[in-house]
Parts: sequence; structure tokens; C-alpha cells
Amino acid sequence: MKLIEILVHELPKRGGWPDDAEYCWQDWDKEIRPGSKGFGFYINELAENNRSKGEENPVPGDDNCVTREQYEAALAAIKTEWDGEGLPPVGVECEFKANDGSWGIGTVLCVGKNRIFWLCHEDGDEYTSEVSPREFRPIRSEAGKKKEALLSQIASAIIGDVPDTGIATAAMYAERIYDAIKSGKIVID
Repeated sequence: MKLIEILVHELPKRGGWPDDAEYCWQDWDKEIRPGSKGFGFYINELAENNRSKGEENPVPGDDNCVTREQYEAALAAIKTEWDGEGLPPVGVECEFKANDGSWGIGTVLCVGKNRIFWLCHEDGDEYTSEVSPREFRPIRSEAGKKKEALLSQIASAIIGDVPDTGIATAAMYAERIYDAIKSGKIVID
């Protein structure tokens, strides 16, 4: 495994790229070293392109040296996209429905057969739940958030005027009303 692959796998678990390091390299004894600034940390894997014993310390441009820009480009290349179908994959940032019904933003850490684990961005805590009751969705744009708020208001008005209307039915009618306004079938002056 190349050093860039090891860094992409290891650094996110350790808080990301080391502060003030322009580049990283790996010593022959498995130590990841941030630039020329002393010691870093040890890992269990030795990169194919480590610094061999007796070689001089690598510098940017050497095969056994990874710059911050190279690391960030490799990290961005593996970022997972998710369209909202099925469960979100590991590593994706998405919205999750909390127990109180509000939505939060987090990063999926693990998806199992029956449980899903994620890191909540608001409080920095890790959470888990059964897969089926928890709801997840892609992070919405500002326009998507405004649309959802408007649909909620329309659905509330429908339920208020027709008390026997269920939430699902009101939401369906709210969506139809919204689409009719958006398409110009209903014009608001």
C-alpha cells in the first residue's frame, strides 16, 4: 500500500492532517512524520514507498513524500456521494432524524445489518440506532429547507381545516398544492 493510501485511511481517525505540516512521510520503522518537525505517530503498516533506513529525509517532490494538497485531493476523490436511496454509506455526511423529530447533520461511521452508527456534528457525540426506525436523508440545500418548511405549513393548514385528515394525506396534498403553485397552475398575486 502506498503512503497516500495509508494517510487517507489513518489521518481522519486522528483528527486530520497534522497542524502546520506541509508534507508527511513514513520512516522505515512505521512512524508517520509530519514534514521535518520532529516525531509523529506510529502505525502498524509500512508503506511501499517508506523512507529506507539510512536515506535522507524526503522532501516534497520525492516519491516517498505526500503533500497536504495531494492528501486533500485523494481524500476528496474518495468522498462518497449518496442520493438518498437505501441506507447512507460509511463516510457520507447526511441529515438524520433525532428522537425528538428534529433533523441533525452527521457523518456515518458504520452500517451493519441491524444498526447504524454516526457522529453528530452538533454535539460531537457518536450515536447508534436500529436501522429501520431512524430516518436519514442527503443534506438539503437552502431552497430544499425552505420548500420543506412551506410544505409543513400547508399540511398544517390542511389538517387544521379538515381534522380527520391524517398527516400522510395532508403531506400528499401539500406537495400537490406546492407543485401547482410552482408550475403556474395556481397564481398568487
